[in-house]
Amino acid sequence: MARSQLVLEFDRSGLHAVEVVAGRGGVRVTGSATAARPAGVPVDDPQATGAWIREVLAEAGLRGRRVLVALPRDAAAVKRPSFPAADPAELPSMVALTVQRDLPFPADAAVLDFVPLPAPVAAGGAAAAPRTEVLAAAIPREALEAVAATVAAAGRTLSGITLRSLGSAALLRRLTGPDEDAAATAGRELILDVGDRGLELLVLERGGLRFARAADLPPPAGDPAARVAAILTETRRTWMSYRVAEGADVARAAVLGPPALAEALVPELATVLGVPVRRLDPAPAAEVDPAVAARVLQSGGWPLVGLALTPPEQRLDWLHPRRTPDRRREAIRRGALVAVLVGILAGGAWSLARKELAGLRSELAALREQRSEVAGDYARLQRDIARRTHLRRWAEVDPAWLEHLARLEAAMPPTGDLVLDGVGGSLAWRGVDYDRRSREWSAPYELTFVIDGEAASRAAAESLRGAFVSTDLYRVSSTGSDGAAGRRLPVGFTWRLSTRAVAPPAAPPADSPDNATDAPAEAAP
Repeated sequence: MARSQLVLEFDRSGLHAVEVVAGRGGVRVTGSATAARPAGVPVDDPQATGAWIREVLAEAGLRGRRVLVALPRDAAAVKRPSFPAADPAELPSMVALTVQRDLPFPADAAVLDFVPLPAPVAAGGAAAAPRTEVLAAAIPREALEAVAATVAAAGRTLSGITLRSLGSAALLRRLTGPDEDAAATAGRELILDVGDRGLELLVLERGGLRFARAADLPPPAGDPAARVAAILTETRRTWMSYRVAEGADVARAAVLGPPALAEALVPELATVLGVPVRRLDPAPAAEVDPAVAARVLQSGGWPLVGLALTPPEQRLDWLHPRRTPDRRREAIRRGALVAVLVGILAGGAWSLARKELAGLRSELAALREQRSEVAGDYARLQRDIARRTHLRRWAEVDPAWLEHLARLEAAMPPTGDLVLDGVGGSLAWRGVDYDRRSREWSAPYELTFVIDGEAASRAAAESLRGAFVSTDLYRVSSTGSDGAAGRRLPVGFTWRLSTRAVAPPAAPPADSPDNATDAPAEAAP
């Protein structure tokens, strides 16, 4: 189903709008609108301009959502460079390097697009030397942004931004009959596009734009004769400028504008230019109601219809400018195609791999189920091992009190030089511990014996003390001052013996009180 499209032209003076529906059979014009800009709508305010355009379109019943915006000739810098035959992929960069040097605004703030033109034909119909000629045009980026903001404020979707002059060229190509093709190809043709707000003078060659100039005109409501005189004056200026710049003439001319004005201009222009001049009737170029066709012709809006006649790939579009192909992106695309091909070729292997994967997953599920079944048994086993280890380490702490007392008794001298008043024993133990880092069990403990006694002499007391100090079994320390008089013997003593041995060794110490020397042993403080 064909969709409608709006073609708009708006400037400081006002708005032109046509609504068209493009199909395979051509273009059908469904409506139009023309309005002067109100005094309260600033030219440099996209929001206010967009709101005003929305009101005008609503009053005219134009409902198209997609908008193609046409800019006048004086809004763009237009060039027509030519190059030796080149790779089309390299053409965007070649055009940019050539055109950006002569722009009237900074190149980094410009938006540039171009369209290739038909190849020139040499005299006699022979093909000329291979060259590529293009029509290039640039606008400031801020102009593009202002147009986009205005269309958005109007509640429409911007589909492109192009040059109004190309619409006049498209109309001429559509209206040129088969018997006129040879004349149109043989020479250049001048078109006067007369609107209600201005004038565009275009020179076409081989159906493409060769030269363009825009000029302001007096308002249509003024003196018709003054308007004709202004058009003739601007035509003479453009004609002189064109002949100086191009050094060539035109073969014929045409006037596109209000019928009465065009009829008055045709004989005058023929006299000025010295070539045949005709009035263009654009109505056959599109399917349109006669009343709408007349209204559009009177306001100068037919070039907007001509833009709708041009395929998008054959017109300038600053919203979608032509760019040098991204070689890296192309390489990525080709790599992706290769990857897809490899994937297709490996489809059989992939199917087999999926079957094997399904088998492995089933095996994994069975192993997981088996693990779940034995997980409880394993946890109970670990708990039982921990309990058994804990009990074993607990049971290991069983001091042999009698063996230690026997060792103390064995250290006593056989004579009556020593008398024990008391012997006490204690166990310092915090229970069984488990270190999670080293994963080891421990049960740290210490046995302590406190010995109170009396000796006949200090030498006898030191002899017994030396027997304990000379072994690694006990650590000996005094709990009070030795040498105080006892109740029965002259020298009293109190010693503390500490050990980590549950039981003393089976063999008696080598140094016993019987063979101990009289030298005092070193005691722990």
